[in-house]
Amino acid sequence: GFSFEYHHYGPYSEELANQVQEDIIFQRIQDVTKHRVSDGVPYVVFKAEKSGKGVDPISNLSSDVLDGAISKFKNTSATILELAATIHWLSEVESVEDWESELDRRKGAKTANGRDKKALELLKNLNLPPALN
Repeated sequence: GFSFEYHHYGPYSEELANQVQEDIIFQRIQDVTKHRVSDGVPYVVFKAEKSGKGVDPISNLSSDVLDGAISKFKNTSATILELAATIHWLSEVESVEDWESELDRRKGAKTANGRDKKALELLKNLNLPPALN
């Protein structure tokens, strides 16, 4: 239900960012800052106290499907997630036919070493376009 726009690291929603901040303030979720082992760069992990069992009213996905997707996300690097989100955005929102070239233009070195292929494989595992096309 949130609107998104293309941003430096892929799709971004100011509405979602605001909702997350509100959820942190009202203690519906926690934010925990951690640091990458390789270079010490900080990142944030969000945790919810309550389980979201049942069906997501926005996407109509069961909690099992959502849990499966989250498990895949947990085992995927941030760069692969960024590339997958960007591939999907280029294909589905911007309707870029040659999204491979556009991805390379926008993300450059991040696509190297097969990361673009891994991102496309993640989309395929999640049954998301353009991996299904």
